[in-house]
Amino acid sequence: MNNRVVITGLGVVAPNGNNITDFSHAIKKGISGIKFDEELAALNFSCQIAGKPSLTAERIQKYFTELELKNLDSTGILYGVIAGMDAWQDAGLPLNESNEPFYDYGTIFGTGTSGIDKFRKAIYKIDELQVRRLGSTVVSQTMASGVTAY
Repeated sequence: MNNRVVITGLGVVAPNGNNITDFSHAIKKGISGIKFDEELAALNFSCQIAGKPSLTAERIQKYFTELELKNLDSTGILYGVIAGMDAWQDAGLPLNESNEPFYDYGTIFGTGTSGIDKFRKAIYKIDELQVRRLGSTVVSQTMASGVTAY
């Protein structure tokens, strides 16, 4: 095997830290980030705790344009893009000014799903006979590997 993988940068969006410094501090101190979730309580779930990263609108707007956010209903893609861009910056890699992709670079992103909000909204529209087709973003925003499309 002649190929090697080199980790050059890190980016974190997690319930216990949204950057390397905060996340590192949290895991060293045993801070989990799991807490009471008012939305789950309002829905009367029996389990009302969750681990959700807290991101401000200001921070999100540093990574996405208004147009990109218009139909983005996937927290997984939101978290993945921010963490990936932070890792890119942490590595000191150049921004790609051309339309050619960087085939030799990649991001490892761990998730169970990219989010269910987009999928839920699509199901409601189908059930109410409001649409004849879903559109391409439903698929990419619900599959676990959807962050790679962004």
